[in-house]
Amino acid sequence: MPIWVELLPWNEKALTQDLGLDILFNAMAAGDELLFDVARVAVLSSLTDADTILYRQHILSDCLKNAPIVRDMYQIAIEAIGEERKNYLGYFSRYPSGIVHRSVEVLQMFMAMLRRLRRISEQEAEKFESEGFTRLYAMLRQELTDEYFARIEDHLTQLEFRYGVLISAELGKGNKGRNYVLRKPHKDKRSWTARLFAQRPPAYTFRARN
Repeated sequence: MPIWVELLPWNEKALTQDLGLDILFNAMAAGDELLFDVARVAVLSSLTDADTILYRQHILSDCLKNAPIVRDMYQIAIEAIGEERKNYLGYFSRYPSGIVHRSVEVLQMFMAMLRRLRRISEQEAEKFESEGFTRLYAMLRQELTDEYFARIEDHLTQLEFRYGVLISAELGKGNKGRNYVLRKPHKDKRSWTARLFAQRPPAYTFRARN
């Protein structure tokens, strides 16, 4: 259940039935479950603060003037939710390696969606006048910078573990391992031949084979 459903009044079911509001909600949602919940909360939640009402009305005015752009932004959110759920249902999602692989794929997908949002904020911001949209687009441009995307992509590349996993541990009682720590590997810029004939480190190592 979406968290905003908790905002509904205690007599929500009685109000909906007495006033026949399900007909209104279904017409507003046009088959979209998310919009149905949002419409239900918006209609049944009281709002008396004039400044907040005006703030939302200005946003609504922008939505009406720029309906195709707002629909594109909404579609990005819906696609992201749908793709995340689809990826979650994968067979290998129950295994540790599969969980990591799935998580990386989901984050890469979200990155693509965020890039689309930033592109909209760069190309369409001047068409909006409300404080709500102005702040939103400014935040997207400020937070979703090229440096941010580059850093995230670097982290995701590391999470692919192309050269294995580097872990440190200590020996406990009975020589049982303890205090396992996942380490960040050093980038080896040597050629593959140099790595092949390089002297091995003077330490005992353990390499797990698939």
